[in-house]
Amino acid sequence: MTDRILPRTLPACPHALPHVLARLKALAMIVLVALLTACAVALAPAAEQVRQIQPGANSPCKFLGVVEVSGGLFYSSLPEAQRDMLAKLRNDTARRGGNAYTFTALIVERGMSLPSAHGDACVCP
Repeated sequence: MTDRILPRTLPACPHALPHVLARLKALAMIVLVALLTACAVALAPAAEQVRQIQPGANSPCKFLGVVEVSGGLFYSSLPEAQRDMLAKLRNDTARRGGNAYTFTALIVERGMSLPSAHGDACVCP
């Protein structure tokens, strides 16, 4: 009578359980590594023309908006994380139709923290 009330959760063969658990563990590790590993962002073709400018009150550039980007959890080095954040800033600026950005903040620390960068997207003559 119990078999009819409770669903059967174990494999039919009790010897198959260790193999199923091993496969689930391997799949979980692959997913975890994929989520935690940061891949460097490729620079979009339009972003290759985006340049960094100095903020200034006399600038003839038109402000498009604030750009905020963040990275992954693991990078091989701090310079790699910095390059990735700047590439993301350039990509987002280009996506907004800009050709320049003013850099306001770059936060890249050692340890378990996500790097981030902030800037202002602009269109300059």
